[in-house]
Amino acid sequence: MPRGAPAPGTPARAPRPRPRPAPRRDEETLEPRAYLNKLPEKFDRNDRILVSDPMLATGGTMVYALDELVARGADPSMIRVVALVCAPPALSKMNGRYPGLKVYTGMIDEEVNERGFIVPGFGDAGDRAFGNLGWGAGARGGAGRGEGPGGPGR
Repeated sequence: MPRGAPAPGTPARAPRPRPRPAPRRDEETLEPRAYLNKLPEKFDRNDRILVSDPMLATGGTMVYALDELVARGADPSMIRVVALVCAPPALSKMNGRYPGLKVYTGMIDEEVNERGFIVPGFGDAGDRAFGNLGWGAGARGGAGRGEGPGGPGR
């Protein structure tokens, strides 16, 4: 029997909804602010939680989301973070607040510019993922290296 599979005859647990916090970084202050929070009031300490973000530049938004999870009872040792691209400031901030946190990333870009964007990055991943390129390109424009049609990387 595969590890973690229920014993034969045990009813399968119904899938749980995918709750999510939705902080967004203020582009002027680089501080996170919530615009949506669909997290349950309480997590069980044994809940396994996967948090994803395409790009982690400064780490402020992710730490905000992790703080929300922990404040509602989540055990930091049961949380996993997955990102396509991370930068050292984000990794340092997460490690400073949650030592031992498991973070999985496709790559680490070495630089974050003065606007808090990963350089070279690959444009605004959120805008690209949801087909909102007009917003990203118009709001950010771009004059630095690595800035594609969606604006600079986050």
